[in-house]
Amino acid sequence: MIGVNEPFPVKKNYFDQCLLLNVLEHIYDWNFLFNEIKKILKKGGNIHIIIPFMYPIHGAPSDYKRVTSDYLKKFLKDNSFKNIVISPLSYGPFTNSQLIFYRHKIINGFMSQISVILDKLFQTFFRKQYISYNVQCPSFYYVSAQLK
Repeated sequence: MIGVNEPFPVKKNYFDQCLLLNVLEHIYDWNFLFNEIKKILKKGGNIHIIIPFMYPIHGAPSDYKRVTSDYLKKFLKDNSFKNIVISPLSYGPFTNSQLIFYRHKIINGFMSQISVILDKLFQTFFRKQYISYNVQCPSFYYVSAQLK
């Protein structure tokens, strides 16, 4: 285990893939992290990121930021990545609303189940609007990119 701002104890150009799953929102200094990633990732290696956007702020130990797809794309380009693909991920409007605004401990489980059912109906009967919603209101982003 290493500290957040410690160099990675791995030789250079060692890995083909890098996974950052629900990590970036907890990192204050992305520049340091990505400099380390660029050292250990082979040229042409891939990075895979899942990062929350419309998701409640949470600790473990700190939660620093939410960024848009435009920010992610620019940041990755500025850090020598290419073939950047950003996919918005969302449960749907009902689950997102319940997740963000309705955090009552006793009836939260019941409301979550109802929200999932309503989102499934929305997805089934209003497919075009559902896709548009996901693009505009993602819960998360999945990002893949390749190191130049």
